[in-house]
Amino acid sequence: MSAFLILDSISLATPDGHRLFDGLTLAFARERTGLVGRNGSGKSTLLRLIAGDIEPASGSLQRIGSIGMLAQLADDRLVERRRTYPGRADAPRDRSAGPAAAR
Repeated sequence: MSAFLILDSISLATPDGHRLFDGLTLAFARERTGLVGRNGSGKSTLLRLIAGDIEPASGSLQRIGSIGMLAQLADDRLVERRRTYPGRADAPRDRSAGPAAAR
């Protein structure tokens, strides 16, 4: 199975300089992937990086197809964002969330 998201040697730090990742290399295929970790360990920041909301301090990302992110805000409202990146014609499309996911 080919990857549709590749993170290569990613380094990322918080605005105050706390290092979250250094040299992180990962590849994700089409299957669902869970991200688990302690509070403050950088899970949401990594997801924002994958979604394209922020840039890494170093390293590169390759995104192919669509990447959707459902972010939970402090006031319990839910917001959906979807970005499409160049790549395969058969890029995965998540239609499980209904019409909003097809945007």
